[in-house]
Amino acid sequence: MSSMYTSIRAKRKQQLRTRAAILAAIVVLIGGGLWSAAQQREVKKDRQENSVLQHDLKLLWKWSDKLFKDGADSAEWSFRWDAEGEEATVERLVQMLTDADENLKEGMLYVDGADTASIEMPSYGGLLTIHSIPSGQKRKAILLYQSNINSSDAGMQAGLNEAIAKVEGVLLQIGADYTEGMSVRGTADRKDAVERLASDANAKQLDRYDDGGTVSASFYTEGLYISTPIAEGSRKRVNLQGALHQDTDTGEQNLIIGVPLITGDYSVSGND
Repeated sequence: MSSMYTSIRAKRKQQLRTRAAILAAIVVLIGGGLWSAAQQREVKKDRQENSVLQHDLKLLWKWSDKLFKDGADSAEWSFRWDAEGEEATVERLVQMLTDADENLKEGMLYVDGADTASIEMPSYGGLLTIHSIPSGQKRKAILLYQSNINSSDAGMQAGLNEAIAKVEGVLLQIGADYTEGMSVRGTADRKDAVERLASDANAKQLDRYDDGGTVSASFYTEGLYISTPIAEGSRKRVNLQGALHQDTDTGEQNLIIGVPLITGDYSVSGND
């Protein structure tokens, strides 16, 4: 009888230990699930409250700040939006951008009916150029914002974010579809700037060119939201490019970084 009782007690203890282990595993799974859901909510919230371009600007500013001689605020920043919609015309965009803003009206250079306009944006620290391309019922417009070094009232980075919010707010109001990109250029503080960029961005290299005087490489990093196919019809995507060129006269290293790519000179040419 005693041995049978002992056996029953041992079996019950084993069952309790098994149940406890299962319960602990369930708690871990639930906790992990809650953490994952919380992370997803944070990403969703970030996408809703901030523009894709503002998100990527924050990262590129952080990465490039270590690469330029006097930091990211000493470099020249450019943003480009390719917009399409029934109201994506120079006239409509100028009207929406300058309404209720006398400072922008004073800095506006536009003639009725023209397909190009420019607006000085001193409080943001830059110049906005708009070029429209008629395309059937839907119009196309290219908006190019270029920063003026240290000219923003609120500081370079804050001014860039405010300019993005201003332009994208208008594009959303007129119901335009748009893609965005940016570039930053300046004097590099190091010869391995492209490699350092890839390391800090935790980026995978897709291609590289090096002729001894110029180094150019394109990458993909999970950190950036903006991306584009590496080639037409390709499922592989690219979202970061860096190019370093040594000036033969001064010996300085000139660095340019593009998201998702370096597209020419970020001009308003319809061929870009």
